[in-house]
Amino acid sequence: MGTAQDILSLSQNFSLYFTMTIFVLGTIGGLINIGVLTTLKLFRSNQCAFYLIMESTVNTLQLFVLFIIYLLPITIETDPANTSLAWCKIKNFLTQTLRLLSSSMVCFAAFDQFLSTNPQHIIRQMSSLRLAHRLTIVAIFLWIGHDIPYAILYVIIPPSGCMITNVGLIRYHSFFYYPVLHGLIPILASSSFALLAYRNVRNLVRRQVAVERRRLERQLTAMIFIRVIFYVLLLIPYTIYRIYSLNVTFTQANLYPYAINQLIYSIMSSVTNLNYTVSFYIFMASSSRYRRQVKSFFVKKCWRTLKNLYLESEQRQAPATIPTVIQFEIPYLFSIELVWETLQQVLSEVLNEYIDYNNTLDTSALNSSSTSNSTDYTNHHSVVDFSQYLTKKAPPRSQQIPRLFEFSQSAQFNSMTSYLQEQNRFAIKHETTAVATGYKQYVCKPNYRNITAVHDILQRIIEDIDTNFKLHPTKRILDRLEKLRNE
Repeated sequence: MGTAQDILSLSQNFSLYFTMTIFVLGTIGGLINIGVLTTLKLFRSNQCAFYLIMESTVNTLQLFVLFIIYLLPITIETDPANTSLAWCKIKNFLTQTLRLLSSSMVCFAAFDQFLSTNPQHIIRQMSSLRLAHRLTIVAIFLWIGHDIPYAILYVIIPPSGCMITNVGLIRYHSFFYYPVLHGLIPILASSSFALLAYRNVRNLVRRQVAVERRRLERQLTAMIFIRVIFYVLLLIPYTIYRIYSLNVTFTQANLYPYAINQLIYSIMSSVTNLNYTVSFYIFMASSSRYRRQVKSFFVKKCWRTLKNLYLESEQRQAPATIPTVIQFEIPYLFSIELVWETLQQVLSEVLNEYIDYNNTLDTSALNSSSTSNSTDYTNHHSVVDFSQYLTKKAPPRSQQIPRLFEFSQSAQFNSMTSYLQEQNRFAIKHETTAVATGYKQYVCKPNYRNITAVHDILQRIIEDIDTNFKLHPTKRILDRLEKLRNE
């Protein structure tokens, strides 16, 4: 008697601890599968990935139900299925429906790989995301309708507890549900389609298929093929046991054989429940590409999301400080040296491009008789709209003429006197070649007064910037001009 009780206790403890272990491992693996297959763009529009997502979801729900079933008797020290009729019906309804849905998703995934890798174009067109959605919806409603009689006909009979009393349902459950519907049919269907898909994918090289699609099909076929192998290996022992139990009856009157039968049942059912846990670990072991995808998911998705949440929480917890003096600073995106050099370059380009010092514009003259002999244009006021002059000037002529603001191209830049003399000669030369009867309106006529007019303003801007910002000597425009003069 003591040995039989010890065996019964061993079977209960084994089921409890084994279920807790696969619950933890299976939940982690299922959530990772769902995260990887839903976030990566490669799998979002793939129908086989949709089946794998549904399988991982169903398996995770099944593990939660099994964990609650084994945990509640320990927590409240009694099995609620023997006292609560609602829990008795819900427990059996959920476990059987989720079990059939999980098997259906494995078969659908193998069937889809057979379609998508088929050499015939008509058969490949049958594989679509719409078909996957329809098959999944049909399977959900089919198995819910299939298990409704179980939810209705389960009753509590003391001291046996929650059980079925309907003779027809007992026969169906014993002779068709476990041996055929949950055993032979999914085993034969999944293994047949997986073998056919494996044969098809080996011939993908002979067909003109895109490299990316070929890699994806090989990856998914390898994952599904090994998943089906484990599914069949883990389901066959339980199916054999259920067929064996149909021909042998054990009662509690003969306690020792009954205890042995309970221990075997605990082991077989626990092995079958591994099907809800091993998907993620099979995919990791069978596909190096999937391992890289999981790594990318953790690094690019999970880690960045957690980092952003942490930074947001830090910003919320940081006290808001009101500055006593509002300071306007240039953002640290660009250094002040880079900003100042860019400012000089832009200013030089604007002056060189939009001041017509080469007489390239051809505009009608106004009041030519009164102004044709004038040489001082600084105080001259024009009645013409100046917006027409603020446009891109014509391409420069091939003749090399010294530019107005580029001192380095001048032959005499060592002294201001020589430079002004050079500009005066330049202006006189162009005045003598102009037509005596006409005067052309310009924004700025070439003359030495141009540089002297803007020199003081630019000098003050340069001095203010160099004074307010501590620049390196090589970046200071005043130092560079002084160095240029000394040379």
